Amino acid sequence: MAKTFADIAKEAVQIWKHTPENSLVSAEADASRFVALASLPGMNVHFLTLASDDPLEFVMHRVVLKTLIGEERPSRLADLEDQDFVRDHMIAAYCSARDTKESRIERINTTLEGVQVVYDRLILPERTSGSRARWAVVLFHPRLILPASDASESVTNREHDVLTLVLQGQTAREIAATLNLSPKSVEHRIADLKRKFGARNLPHLVSLAVSAGLR
Repeated sequence: MAKTFADIAKEAVQIWKHTPENSLVSAEADASRFVALASLPGMNVHFLTLASDDPLEFVMHRVVLKTLIGEERPSRLADLEDQDFVRDHMIAAYCSARDTKESRIERINTTLEGVQVVYDRLILPERTSGSRARWAVVLFHPRLILPASDASESVTNREHDVLTLVLQGQTAREIAATLNLSPKSVEHRIADLKRKFGARNLPHLVSLAVSAGLR
């Protein structure tokens, strides 16, 4: 059976837990131990240097890069283009890892540089007896990457009703009965929704609608 990110994260955490404190001399040496675990398509391994009191001065270094969003070269958090993402999904997580020295695994659903992304992230801070970790290794696996869409702004109330039921798995005939419409009318509205979102088919419409935040 193919490994999932959860399987890989468990292995990584075990490696991390069994690392003696102060046994690693650099972030590069720490990150190199996890390269072999980056077996999933699109999976990345990064490390961040956390020495500064200012989290915007933390520097991200890419070690395994299978999915590129942003710069390939080392980057200060202050230099990343999407500062909303930095504020909402990076600063607090990495400051917590630095200060608590505890591992952290989470799934994030957000927009990054105009792209809707859902990804799993494991943060492994330096194993140290010091008061703070000086670096953290990050395993990052995108689950979904879609163009962010503003089509939701043009969706009518009735189209939203139809789309909500599509997202619940109802067929055109079931939607027609629920909304007191004809099946043909529902099909026309679904066609209009596909056009507005630029969707090639119904599963693509569902993905784009979810990425636009419609439920």
